[in-house]
Amino acid sequence: MKQYLVVVLSILILGLGVVVISNAQLLAAAGRSFILDAYDWQVQTRGVVQTGNLTRNYKYYLIHRQRDELKTIVLGSSRSFGFRDFGRLPQPFYNLASEANPPTCLVEELQYILAQFPRLETIVVSIDLFKEFLHRFSACEQPVVDLLNGLPESALQVASQFDFPSLFSLNNARLSLNWIQYQLTTAQVGIAKVWESQPYRCPMGEEEGRDFLLLYPGQCNGYRPDGSNTYAYLRRESEVRLHRFLPPYQSKFEFKTEILDQTAELTRAFRQRGGRVLAFLPPVVPGVVEQLKNLKNPSNFIVARDEFIEYLKKKEFVVLDATDSGRFGCLESEFIDDQHADASCYNKVVRRLFP
Repeated sequence: MKQYLVVVLSILILGLGVVVISNAQLLAAAGRSFILDAYDWQVQTRGVVQTGNLTRNYKYYLIHRQRDELKTIVLGSSRSFGFRDFGRLPQPFYNLASEANPPTCLVEELQYILAQFPRLETIVVSIDLFKEFLHRFSACEQPVVDLLNGLPESALQVASQFDFPSLFSLNNARLSLNWIQYQLTTAQVGIAKVWESQPYRCPMGEEEGRDFLLLYPGQCNGYRPDGSNTYAYLRRESEVRLHRFLPPYQSKFEFKTEILDQTAELTRAFRQRGGRVLAFLPPVVPGVVEQLKNLKNPSNFIVARDEFIEYLKKKEFVVLDATDSGRFGCLESEFIDDQHADASCYNKVVRRLFP
């Protein structure tokens, strides 16, 4: 009996594998239609869209559609989600930063935008000092080539240095799973739907919002048309918790430069023809940098940051240091933790650094 069950189970698993393989691209294509829905609605309304873990897919589709227009692009991780142009940078502007986006993705991102955006004038490279450049490098889980292949266009023209990924790409898996969730949450139950993605007025402003995935619905949590994030569902920090942020800044930082060396080399021709590459150090919650400076022995973070800035200058980067956010007038209430500032803090920073 047990042998029979093992054989039956093996046949079922094999059959399921065949179905998954044969339908992987079909499901991924359906997931791309989800991106199209979000894009069409945002272009029409200029509202806020929630795209879940398809953020990079969505953002790459949007900038690819605008590749002949964009003049300023911000590269970075979630620490730069609050970065907007505030009338200080060449328009059109787009914030391409995405969550958990390590510097190992930076080289590929630069290769793509330098090859595909003929009107580009300014690249803002947001450098996550604490998490990545001075501490560790994590792998780029979603390579640009994967994202390009996932764009919902039947014939995508990309630079020749990009190859198409395999059938079993992580990107296709994300597209498929999100499409399934999208279908389930909008499925018919009798005459009503379990949940329907309808536009609504954002609680904190005049913008419209629409949730294309069922995560924190109705809170306008997502991305504006310029790529910045609202951070709407996260509570802000208070000064009471400030002391909890200090110890990690005293840890040992490992100074790594290989990604920056590649960045300098990749952008050399762009800079020589008048393009600007700005190395931006994102804000840290007010109080941290001030207290670290007042320590009897210099903070590891402060020492490493200053050495890092000198290295950037030697590589001929224009350095914009916003780590000491208090000197720009940022408040604890404009941060969701010690390293993620919302747009109100970025408004103060950008207007000071880009007069």
